[in-house]
Amino acid sequence: MPLNRFREPFSSADWIFELKYDGFRALAEIEYGRCRLVSRNGNAFGTFQDLALRIGEMFPDNRAVLDGEIALEEINGILAHLPEPAATAFAIAAYAGLRVGEIEGLDWDEYLDGEIHVSRSVWNTQFVYPKTRKTRAPVPIIRHLAGRLELHRLRCGSPVKGPMFTTTKRTRLSMHNVRERQILPALNRCVLCHKAEDDHAKVDHKYARDSRIPEWHGWHACRRGLGSNLNKLGVDDSVIQRILRHSNIATTQAFYIKTLAPDVREAMTKLENSIPKSELDTNWTPDSASTKPN
Repeated sequence: MPLNRFREPFSSADWIFELKYDGFRALAEIEYGRCRLVSRNGNAFGTFQDLALRIGEMFPDNRAVLDGEIALEEINGILAHLPEPAATAFAIAAYAGLRVGEIEGLDWDEYLDGEIHVSRSVWNTQFVYPKTRKTRAPVPIIRHLAGRLELHRLRCGSPVKGPMFTTTKRTRLSMHNVRERQILPALNRCVLCHKAEDDHAKVDHKYARDSRIPEWHGWHACRRGLGSNLNKLGVDDSVIQRILRHSNIATTQAFYIKTLAPDVREAMTKLENSIPKSELDTNWTPDSASTKPN
């Protein structure tokens, strides 16, 4: 049956809809309280150890294989609260790592064959063009983002060229305005009345932000978060460098890969376990009057 294009997403009172979270398809191989998370290609995930531990604890006396998806909770949490087109712009930043000026400068004809070809950035309403070959490199688009882009295209009237994000007057949409008018009002809401912070002046109680809603850390935090997420999935630093289009891998390693505390603790535990017990003497210190035993 051929596919048809519609201007608006399908909706009907006769259908039940569920929220779809973006994530990583995974198999949970469970064996008597121990769980191993494996990708669809058969590669073991080098992260999500806390999740694997919790799944294993749920099945202490069973062997099983579960098929599911590991969701990136913070990204999904923000996407669930944002209206369009802010949600699509945020998804590009979070899943493709584009800079905010590059998102604002995107045209539809630069998205083709599953890749975004960055050819310009917008800075203070002026076009700025990439100066290095690495900055101009195409960015691969994952399936979740491709689906969002196609829905965004349908809402825009199925354009094939021109700005990807536009105002009602068809001029290029400012990402600064998207942040101020859509993102911040959507994420900064009162826990009592659910009004946006800017609309809270005429209510009879003090504004208190709803801590259940994820906080906005800025456009560039999406780019840094992508680097950290790819690193946790075991992607080589040189590949992350190419995805983020850095000219120097040292920039990627120093500023865009954040090693979380559990990773540090696990690394130090591995170091500790690698030391033979015979070499450990908790009673001896370098300042001790006694000599270290042989």
